[in-house]
Amino acid sequence: TTMGFAELGARVIKLENPHTGGDATRSWKLTEEPADTDISAYFSCANWGKESLACDYTTAAGREVAHALVKQADIVVVGFKPGDEYKLELDYETLSKINQKLIYGQITAYGIDDPRPGFDAILQAESGFTFLNGEAHGPPVKMPVALIDLLLAHQLKEGLLVALLKRVQKGTGSLVTTSLFEA
Repeated sequence: TTMGFAELGARVIKLENPHTGGDATRSWKLTEEPADTDISAYFSCANWGKESLACDYTTAAGREVAHALVKQADIVVVGFKPGDEYKLELDYETLSKINQKLIYGQITAYGIDDPRPGFDAILQAESGFTFLNGEAHGPPVKMPVALIDLLLAHQLKEGLLVALLKRVQKGTGSLVTTSLFEA
């Protein structure tokens, strides 16, 4: 979703957890990739056009950084386990008080009322996509791309673009939610 906005010319700042080394895909390297670099080709591809900032928003100082960025932001996209956004003071209600025109995109696995985590491959199986793929009379097979992630990204991007149009017309912010399961 956010890479789509970067491709459209938006400045995208990705906040990453400094305690975990940030986005896990940084280390998803093929054996052919140079060992002396700490960023994988996959990470580079999926994060094209984005700036990364280490930010520990479990601390007051980290939340201050996030809130300062929100003051200037048009859109915030979060992907917390439902409920964690409130613990971290990064929920829509809190952030919309900081920036009344904020558009807030929330990604979950199974919806805002279901705290279960989810992963693309699991959702492919649960939704039947793996059954549709593979050889006739063979076992279900995962799609060769992160299909559910991509479907979610496009759906959220469309919702956020509609929210931008609404903001231009009415001057108000919006909450836009979707989940891997809904995608």
